[in-house]
Amino acid sequence: MTTFLTLEKAGGQPVELYVFQRGGQVWRYTDRQRAITVNGFTYEPATITRAPQTDSAEEARSTITVTLDRAVPVVAALLQGTPGYRRTTLAISRFQPGATDMAVIGRGDIASVRQKGETVEVTVSQIGYLLQLAVPRLTFQGTCNHTVYDPFCGIDPTPFTFTGTVAGVLAPGAVGGSPDGYGIQFTVATSPAEFGDADYFAAGYLIAGDQAAFVVSHTIASGTALLVLLGPLPPALILGASVLCVAGCDRSQETCIAKFNNLANFFGFPLMPTRDPFQTAME
Repeated sequence: MTTFLTLEKAGGQPVELYVFQRGGQVWRYTDRQRAITVNGFTYEPATITRAPQTDSAEEARSTITVTLDRAVPVVAALLQGTPGYRRTTLAISRFQPGATDMAVIGRGDIASVRQKGETVEVTVSQIGYLLQLAVPRLTFQGTCNHTVYDPFCGIDPTPFTFTGTVAGVLAPGAVGGSPDGYGIQFTVATSPAEFGDADYFAAGYLIAGDQAAFVVSHTIASGTALLVLLGPLPPALILGASVLCVAGCDRSQETCIAKFNNLANFFGFPLMPTRDPFQTAME
């Protein structure tokens, strides 16, 4: 029986395994260039890295930062905050091909997801550290702390959901499309009025069949609405298909009032000073 430690000491060619889980959904990835099967589970290759581990025992128990290419399928799910808060966990292991076991690097809840150009940075709060700290869910920020349609926001998505017929599907970078993702076209004249309102569906989502896709942007040009999606194209999203488009929210107070008439549940601090008087002179 060959153990991980034996192969690790001998050098070997270790790979890292990443398991994202949200409810019954599981995404498995490896930093290896091709898929690998471990204990009956297949890990797909992905552009994914993590920050180096620290020598500090306290920091090592706190958080792990993982960076993914924006095209990795799990990213679209991580950026979907609707409906309701969705707890997602990440477990990271180090594996030596041929070994009968593996080393757990860390595991915990995904605390934040940040877009940085073509990559997405995920911060994982490790379980051991969370057991020792009371981490606040809400923060002092200019935009709303809630996610649109979640129980704290309180808005019913039904009045903000509209059916559109797909007039065109453009690959990323195609003429008339966007380099940021697949572009879905709708004819404004034959669609609900909301399709003609630029940005209405931005930061919302589109439902095709039984799959949802996050909407990066919503623009209008020559009577055609273009919704750019994050991640892979849902199989049911084809020319002529009827899909559901759900309005998005940029979490600003202005949008909360004008678009959703939900100021009573707005939980942001738009009047918070943006300049530090200890670092920059106040005018």
